[in-house]
This record gives sequence, C-alpha cells and structure tokens, in this order.
Amino acid sequence: MYPLTLVRLSRNKYVSLELKNNKKARGYLKKCDLYMNLHFSNLTVEDEESSVFYKECLLRGTSIKTVNVDHSLLYMQNEK
Repeated sequence: MYPLTLVRLSRNKYVSLELKNNKKARGYLKKCDLYMNLHFSNLTVEDEESSVFYKECLLRGTSIKTVNVDHSLLYMQNEK
C-alpha cells in the first residue's frame, strides 16, 4: 500500500503529524491532494514551549516529516 493511500484513507479521522521544524500537530483531516497537502480542522500545533490551536488549516506536504495514522487502516484497502 502506498503512503498517500494511507493518508487518503485517514480522511474524516484524527491524525497526528511531526513537522520538519520539529513541531507536533494533531487534527481532523478533511482533505488531501496528490502533493500531500493536508486540509485540517481543529488542528493543534505544539512545541516544547507552547501550543497553538487553528480552527481551519492547510499544511503543505513539503513541511511534513511523518504522519501517524490508525493501524486498522492498513487492512481497510484489502476489504474494498
């Protein structure tokens, strides 16, 4: 399964991310495109010192280091 497929299966779920600037983010994934630009609602971005909340946010795919999704999604594509 391709990584982008896992991210697309994660739409309408909460997803955790690590960004290239070493900040961590968690939010409700609404949309994803082929460049892995992610559109979130209720996104919280944290670093060691502070936490910032965004009602709506678009993260560019080039700023994302890792995406943590639910492990049950690994088996979801095989069922379809």
